Amino acid sequence: MATKIWTIMSMYLFVPVWIHFLGVEGYGVISFYTIMMTLMFFADAGLTATLTREFARGDKDEQYRRDLLKTIEMIYLGIASVLFLTVFTLSGFIVSHFLKSNMFSYEELRICVQIMGLTMAVHFMFSLYCGGLLGLQKQVLVNIVNIGYSVSRSAIVVVPLLISPTLLSFFIWQLMSIIISLIIVRYFLIQSITLQGFRSAFQTKLLLSIWKFAFGMMLMAIISGLNTQLDKIVTGNVLSLRDMGYYSLASTIGITVISISQPLGVAFYPELTRLLSCDKQKMEEILLLFTYVVSAISVTVGFTLFFYVDEFTFFWTHDPSIVQAVRVPARLLIIGNILQSFQLAPYYLALANGHTKTNVKIGMAMLVFMIPLVYLFTKEWGLKGTAIPYVVINICATIYLSTSIFRRYFIGKLFVWLKNILLPLGLISSILLIPYLAIRLIATHGNEVLLLSIGVSFGFLGLYLSMGLLTRINPNAIEYVPVKYRKWFFVKE
Repeated sequence: MATKIWTIMSMYLFVPVWIHFLGVEGYGVISFYTIMMTLMFFADAGLTATLTREFARGDKDEQYRRDLLKTIEMIYLGIASVLFLTVFTLSGFIVSHFLKSNMFSYEELRICVQIMGLTMAVHFMFSLYCGGLLGLQKQVLVNIVNIGYSVSRSAIVVVPLLISPTLLSFFIWQLMSIIISLIIVRYFLIQSITLQGFRSAFQTKLLLSIWKFAFGMMLMAIISGLNTQLDKIVTGNVLSLRDMGYYSLASTIGITVISISQPLGVAFYPELTRLLSCDKQKMEEILLLFTYVVSAISVTVGFTLFFYVDEFTFFWTHDPSIVQAVRVPARLLIIGNILQSFQLAPYYLALANGHTKTNVKIGMAMLVFMIPLVYLFTKEWGLKGTAIPYVVINICATIYLSTSIFRRYFIGKLFVWLKNILLPLGLISSILLIPYLAIRLIATHGNEVLLLSIGVSFGFLGLYLSMGLLTRINPNAIEYVPVKYRKWFFVKE
């Protein structure tokens, strides 16, 4: 959670700084790098998620973990090498077709793309080792390393830019930051599974036992990557470049919801997997707790942004024209991402049981319907219609995923799960809506900061009260809360 919060903060804080040093075209190159990093996960053949799952299983010993890591590590080294060589070889083609610039020379951009390729390859290995540490329940360590890496690449990068404000300086620093982070996570992972007198070995038979799950995860990674990028590709053929910029800003606001709630799933997933093999009743309690907490957090963040999107956008950009342009698409994307956060519990329950088929089917259906719907709605209503399909498709996906997975793995608990969504949803939205309607009667332009502060304050109040409500509807949940934090849940020790 801390890592994602920092990532979101850095996204808002440092983009203007990068533009100051490198210009708008320089930031365009950085944005292209971000897209390449997203596409990089296509190469992740589900093995990182598989490593997390296998390391979290309570019925496997340390020798199994060492052999599995060695096996997957060798495969990853091969994939990372191919990834780097591909980008290195195609660097000239990429610059010529995607990075035409009046500000930077062809050679400078080509070298930057080659450094991007090496950075992507190193980050590929870094993700693998982080997955292993997460499976070993070392979330705090992973968060510390990730935050350190994020601070280095987004904030401390200002130091080399002060010395040499060039793209080359920026990307060399990105490479150095990920190499140092890779060394750290690999060291701690190896130390965590070291056995005296035992050596690890590449085991083909281990691949045979996990390939179905890994293949399913690979398909979901590819589908997820396409689903996050296709709307930008499709709308690029319909909207003007200015409107595409507005849509990107709206996407940045909307994705904040899922960016905050999704790390909770990453943290809960190993524990769900472990309890599934030894204590199913506790697993069900953890799943309901996870559902409630994710619902409370996503609704708090989402509805605060939804009601005060104008104030937030103006506070961020100080541009009234941007406020007016992003208002509708941002609100639609916020709703869509709240719905997507509701899908996290059945999604991770399916993964804990080694089931990927339903998730793949939903992802494929989203791809099939998203492309024509986005095109048609954008063509008809422009920027205001672009995000409507995202909301409709996520409504359908939430209903289908929850009913399918709970019918299979959480029999008879669908309405209990639904209650853990609706209670915080009703409480928090009511607490936010009433003052919002009241202050809108007296609000005037020029007090955006005050209004946003009021919205955030009531959001925290709603979250606080919803946590107190949790202990009333599910008293067992407090067992999973550290003693020093229980006072925040209205619990007297």
